[in-house]
Amino acid sequence: MFVLPLRTSVVQAESAELCPEFIVPVFWPPARVVSDILHPFQKSALDCLLFTNIQNAKCVTREENSALTTHWSFLAVRTPTVPETGSAYQVTDVQITNLSGYTATWKIALSKALLPEEFHSLKLRRDPFAGLAVRFDRASPDSEGSSFNFFSTLPLSTPTSLPMHVMASFMLSSDRRQIRLDAYEKLPSEYNTWLLAHVVPPLYLFFLEHLLLTADEHFRQRWPVEKDDILSQHVVRGFYSVYLRNSTRRVFHNLCSPPQTLTPQEAVFSGGEPQGIRRALHLLQSPCIVDLPSGPRLLAEESGLAKVSPAFVKDEILRNPEAITSEDDFELLDDIIHYLAEEAKTSHNLCGLPILPLQNESFGTLDTTAIGPTYFVWRPKDQTREHFFAKDRFVHPKMKTKELLKLNINVFPLDPASIRKLLDIQLSSLSEAEPLAQVNWKHSFWSSWPEYSALGLTHNDISSYPLVPTTRSLSFVSLDNCREGIALLVSGDSTDSRTLGASFQALGLNVIRVDSEQTPEPLRSILERKEFPSVTFQIVLAALAQNQQLVTELFLSLDEERKNAFAHWAIRNIHACSDHLLPLARELPIWLSAGNGEEKELRPASEISLLPKGLVLDDAADFMRVLVTDNPALQVLHSPTLSAKDIAENLRLPAVFDIVELQAYKRFFEKWILELPPTYTEPIPVPTGPLTLRFSNELYRRHSLFEAVFGLDSPNFVHPEFTEFEDLLYNRGLRRGEDLDVNMFTEFVQALDMNDPDVLSRAMVIFRAYTQILPFHVTPQERHVWSQLDDLTFVPRRMTTVRKLADQGENESGLDIPANVTALDTIVQPNELVREEFEAVAWSQRAFFLEQPDRRVLVEYPNLGTPNFSEVVRCSIYYASPTKVEIAFKDGTSSLSIKFINIKFSSASHVSTPNLNQRPSRNLSIFE
Repeated sequence: MFVLPLRTSVVQAESAELCPEFIVPVFWPPARVVSDILHPFQKSALDCLLFTNIQNAKCVTREENSALTTHWSFLAVRTPTVPETGSAYQVTDVQITNLSGYTATWKIALSKALLPEEFHSLKLRRDPFAGLAVRFDRASPDSEGSSFNFFSTLPLSTPTSLPMHVMASFMLSSDRRQIRLDAYEKLPSEYNTWLLAHVVPPLYLFFLEHLLLTADEHFRQRWPVEKDDILSQHVVRGFYSVYLRNSTRRVFHNLCSPPQTLTPQEAVFSGGEPQGIRRALHLLQSPCIVDLPSGPRLLAEESGLAKVSPAFVKDEILRNPEAITSEDDFELLDDIIHYLAEEAKTSHNLCGLPILPLQNESFGTLDTTAIGPTYFVWRPKDQTREHFFAKDRFVHPKMKTKELLKLNINVFPLDPASIRKLLDIQLSSLSEAEPLAQVNWKHSFWSSWPEYSALGLTHNDISSYPLVPTTRSLSFVSLDNCREGIALLVSGDSTDSRTLGASFQALGLNVIRVDSEQTPEPLRSILERKEFPSVTFQIVLAALAQNQQLVTELFLSLDEERKNAFAHWAIRNIHACSDHLLPLARELPIWLSAGNGEEKELRPASEISLLPKGLVLDDAADFMRVLVTDNPALQVLHSPTLSAKDIAENLRLPAVFDIVELQAYKRFFEKWILELPPTYTEPIPVPTGPLTLRFSNELYRRHSLFEAVFGLDSPNFVHPEFTEFEDLLYNRGLRRGEDLDVNMFTEFVQALDMNDPDVLSRAMVIFRAYTQILPFHVTPQERHVWSQLDDLTFVPRRMTTVRKLADQGENESGLDIPANVTALDTIVQPNELVREEFEAVAWSQRAFFLEQPDRRVLVEYPNLGTPNFSEVVRCSIYYASPTKVEIAFKDGTSSLSIKFINIKFSSASHVSTPNLNQRPSRNLSIFE
């Protein structure tokens, strides 16, 4: 490799400085050459075999006796290499055997690169190349722990802090010893920097992937780390900052499953987390965890590669929570919870993790959103006391909770608010449990009251929960119910106390016997406070309000003794009822009442009315269509009190009385009518003679006129038993004879029965009332009503069929009255009759009065019985025959009238007959 000049004399040695080709200025004997040059070259000789094709290097000296001595030798055997498909990378295994026969295995990675355009001016003779070399059987080049070096095909004197030899086509200094990174010529330095930062790092990644796949035992030590040497720093920075994070090389083993390899994008670095988390990740068998020494790991993490974080650990746990919870390791769970909370400075990463050990051996889900279930910590002073709530809501007692409670998660110390929440849950679940289980749990709750009280819980905190046992089996109420009187607190052992208590319970009220054994001692001391009142009528009313719809039904289900006892007690205390409870008191069925055909029984005030003073229930009940009572205490409840006038509107009377009903009604009637004020003039119902019922304004006081018209037993009269009240009934419309008017008269006529055998006599009475009484009751302003009465049938007529003069004998024949008159009924209308003084001029047209009208009626109604013009004319025509004319003269008809008739009929043959049916403009008499 180089030739040492031979120095044969001292002169040559002394003049050596004048010979620049000499390497050393003094003479070196062979021994020194061996010790100072050949032996130190031994290491370099081995290195010279790595990146070259040299197969053998050895050091041999010839002694003075011509004997050859081999100091060291190295034989390199290279395996054939196959470049990586699609790239210029390749790996060669080199077996180097030394003089003693020891063989060291080296792996050499080589690559070529295209020269960037900016370096073309350098006019390099070869394309850029690089190489890396490691001793496969150990992490260092030799057993002495020597450092690795930079190479430029052959080794340089420049060491590297990287864990392998680094070779590249560097541009060296003029002495061929240094890699140029100086400022004298910029381009060579930039070229060398490019080799270090952009050619070596990709090759390094390729080499690491190969070493990983070939199961390099020292793989972890092969990763580059940053030290002080500048050359190595370029490689390290390019490796981590540029190429590693974007590489698809599988350069990592899965820590939990070593055969599995990972790319940088798939890897998550482990190493900086607590030991407990590393154990958790091992249990979780995370498929992407990798492990490197701290130096490479930190550099990789700084480059942006993923590392184990709280968020990652959370996701891994969510993927397989049973891997953690199945260990039953409370310390591990504590480490995980605190790591996830404290490492991220937030409890958010705990949200959704089902890893909180609970007292029922299950696991709760941690939460930070206040949406999920909450869990509590139970640390009683008396360790033997239980909380009796659902164990799936309490943290396992083996779990460390002091620090756990400081985290912002759904784990809380048991406090009054927590107990209320638990009560809500427990009571809700108990609603579906067996009744006996509910009872047992509620009694157990009171057994732990000292512990709850020590936590700050007061009876007011739980006052709304049904935890107070009542005398009714399996029934509980709340302290609020006791305070508000909805539940009745009964104490004592007296008869009244027992009876009332039994009545209250039978009415559906909740009764608590404070001094009973079934009342737990802690509860008893609470109920003895002044804020929980004893039983009063007000409290009973308030309690009944809870079952108001069933009060009547429950009350009626009581036996008679309890029912009457309660009613008596309630009415005796009704005066103490406050206004706001009046509506409820009105619903209590405690009032003895009857009416509307119903029997006497206890009813609520809302259904009944109070009778007027003076009327008693026994007399009135059968005749009222509303329920009534005579108990004046009802006024306290502001129930309606019937006035005597209201009675008339609420009567319920039979259409026909029997004798018993008649006597009962009379007893009621004589009290009622006396209570009616004089100003009350409305008609009232009164029994009639035939025991029928009519209103007083439809009836008549007994009077000869009325008796004649209606008959003695007519239903138009008050029953004889009630005649004593006729004076009182007059003011309510009872009719008297002196009160006759047109309307009453019309009713008389309408009441006239034509089939009555006594119809003629009755009609005569009506006619006489018409002519003698009625005129006194028709005012001058009402005279028009007389003509209206003309259409009524009530006047008896003479039934004669022949018209005779007064001086004619019985055997003398008279004039036959026409059939239109004789065919009339016995009783006719007034306008079908003619008065006696007009019979001569209208006898053939109208019937004759059986009895002539009284002058009193004629004064008021002079047209009564007066024929009209047409009737007189028709009667004159009827006189036309000579016989009839002769009779007419005898009849006293005036000569003027007869002359008018003769003229009328003598000219009948040539004078048109007038329309006799046409009424003249005014009512003319025949004499006019």
